[in-house]
Amino acid sequence: MGAPKPFSRVITSVAPHGILTLGWSFVISSRAYFNSECKWLVAPAMMVLPFVSDIMRWTGCESCASDNMVKIMKTGCNIGLIPGGFQEATLYRRGEHNVYLKKRKGFIKYALKYGYSIQPVYVFGEELTFWTVQWLPTKIAFWLNSYNIPTYLFMGRFFFMPDYDMDFTCVVGKTIKLPQLDSPSKEEVDKYHAIFLKAYEDLFERNKEKYAARITAENSNSSKEAITLNIH
Repeated sequence: MGAPKPFSRVITSVAPHGILTLGWSFVISSRAYFNSECKWLVAPAMMVLPFVSDIMRWTGCESCASDNMVKIMKTGCNIGLIPGGFQEATLYRRGEHNVYLKKRKGFIKYALKYGYSIQPVYVFGEELTFWTVQWLPTKIAFWLNSYNIPTYLFMGRFFFMPDYDMDFTCVVGKTIKLPQLDSPSKEEVDKYHAIFLKAYEDLFERNKEKYAARITAENSNSSKEAITLNIH
């Protein structure tokens, strides 16, 4: 398992978002994914912010707006995204593994319609990058997130920077093959979305003992058995 070949119609799904998507940055800058000629899609707001938008374009990112995503998929080019988005960032809790995927079905529908497979990627280490302050009720935060407004306050070891010796491990799951359906029904989208969620759960369970066990060094109350992937 590794990065897809160019124009092989694969969506690389990266989780979790974390605060500053550090794990995502390592994935898109890796030699393997650079050679896969993948279009990396980000929130539309990131493509209009001063300075930030320049960084996005320098790194080859584009908007994940539906019209742009469809335009790319019609070419067969590989795509990478963080489906959890700002809502997943809102769910960030230091030392916890939280993903926001239960309501992320739109890209599954597009994958079915345009004949794309989905490759799940999970980043261990993202859960220990920052400390956060939860200052809004989750429902209000999610409502603001729906308008591409981030709602989290965070701090690292050096202000907004994480520790200098952070360890990140990106585990790549088996590609989920999907059929091509011109007009996928709600039931068909739900079916393959459930398969997608199960693939993430299995990927996490297979790797957590090796890569998530370091949580125990920071929190003596946790254990390998207590480490779970919370799918919201």
